[in-house]
Amino acid sequence: MKIFLIILLFFGLIGCKKKSSDSGFDSKNSSLILSVPLSTNSHSTSGTVNLYEKEGAKYLEFIDLNTDSGPDLRVYLSSDFTANSFVDLGPLKSNKGSFYYEIPGSVNTQSLKHVLIWCEDFSVLFGSTILQ
Repeated sequence: MKIFLIILLFFGLIGCKKKSSDSGFDSKNSSLILSVPLSTNSHSTSGTVNLYEKEGAKYLEFIDLNTDSGPDLRVYLSSDFTANSFVDLGPLKSNKGSFYYEIPGSVNTQSLKHVLIWCEDFSVLFGSTILQ
């Protein structure tokens, strides 16, 4: 019984490293506003962020993201790299893969142009880019 619990715990911990391919966003009939690479900050981070507009809504798409896993990683649109003024788009869907977020209509991506992968628990910036 103990061996079964240890195996279950081991595979549960491995499962914390998530990989995602969120195919819910269809970029057809949408306008690509820009495409920018992600940069490493406190943790090795790579991939691309695309900003799309479709039918009046804006979408942030992560392509081939690769970053370390961490506790409570969030995606912020911020006015700077310190997350003093930001909008939380939600938890990071995965530390590896491709996925998207819909940006609320009230968000001004001209003033909140920094995309941050932010560890909420420790106030650490894993990776980032600027929408420009």
